[in-house]
Amino acid sequence: MLPFAAPDAPAWSADESVVLDRRDGRFSLKDAGSRVLSGAATVTPFSLVIDVGHAEIYGFGAATGAATRNGASFRVMTRDTLLYGIPGASYTALPFFIALDGTRTVGVLVATTYPVDVAVRNGQVCLTGACDTEASPVDVVVFRGSLVEIVRDLAALVGRSFLPPAWALRFHQSRWSYRTMANEI
Repeated sequence: MLPFAAPDAPAWSADESVVLDRRDGRFSLKDAGSRVLSGAATVTPFSLVIDVGHAEIYGFGAATGAATRNGASFRVMTRDTLLYGIPGASYTALPFFIALDGTRTVGVLVATTYPVDVAVRNGQVCLTGACDTEASPVDVVVFRGSLVEIVRDLAALVGRSFLPPAWALRFHQSRWSYRTMANEI
């Protein structure tokens, strides 16, 4: 068990068949010789480019635009605003995405609290620090398996979302949008 994982997280053990090869700013993650993920990374300025080919990209929290992020550019940074029409505005900042490519599914979590500019185009997911990250180390966690397994493992690592009681949800809605009890129910 990893010391920082949730108590109900699946058992973890090192897998000798998984190899990370880093050379000249490029990296390749392989499992038994087969490529899982590849790309390029720099520390100063922070930049991570992940090759995803023709995969459909989902994730990065609640942001404006379509469910798939292919062809999109936006900033992952929490902005508490009623104005969802602001291009690139996000309500939640979650530097996590899933790449679905028909035959394989990969999830990537970029563990940073810094704002990150994201561009998904030309078969790549490009993440760039939107400010000076002071050369802070950034952990990149790669998840493999089915979509259900990836979401389960992510929840085991970072925790599950808390669902407040119904009265609290109604209070929140009345604060931001609904003005009468009839509209809330």
